[in-house]
Amino acid sequence: DISTPIKPWDLSKAWSARVTDEFLQQGDAERQLGQPVTPFMDRLTASEARNTLNFIDFAASPLFALLKDLLPALGPCYDTLLSNRQRWVQVLEEQDASGDKLNMNM
Repeated sequence: DISTPIKPWDLSKAWSARVTDEFLQQGDAERQLGQPVTPFMDRLTASEARNTLNFIDFAASPLFALLKDLLPALGPCYDTLLSNRQRWVQVLEEQDASGDKLNMNM
């Protein structure tokens, strides 16, 4: 859900893993039916970290940036989002170094 990136890291990471698993199952079903596999749902090429960063950058961050301007009490939530984003950048860098696309154990 849209609030996943503003949750504490452990909870946010756990929900990201769940969403990633759901996406990969969807990609598996597409492949099994002979359909084109949605790129970010393709088990062979998907990256949990990259997908999560894209979600943060293109959906969650713009929304919560506006919300914190309207409701300053949400500032700490936005700070958590930024902190989680930085952690995902670190995960992606580690994943790129190791060649492990999903890196589900980080």
